[in-house]
Amino acid sequence: MGAGLTPGQTSAPMDLKARAAGAKQWLASMMLPATVRNWVGAAIDASGDGDDAATARALGHLFPLVAQQLDPASLAEMKDLIIELAHDSTEFEVP
Repeated sequence: MGAGLTPGQTSAPMDLKARAAGAKQWLASMMLPATVRNWVGAAIDASGDGDDAATARALGHLFPLVAQQLDPASLAEMKDLIIELAHDSTEFEVP
């Protein structure tokens, strides 16, 4: 969903909200630690609002929580997405 906020991929606001609603339903069916669930939910909400910096911030907080479960290629892809969405933000440190 965050990739949908990158240049050239931006969706219409209604599409972002619909995708976020579907993702929230999916998230409700998953058994995840509370901290992971909270940051995934924050990323879903931010992407549904079209807020790329808030999506990057949420993914940045999620990154260390999932680092042990993801392979190196997935981590690199996630980090690249965070950097792209952050737009050189100084609000938080990109992992």
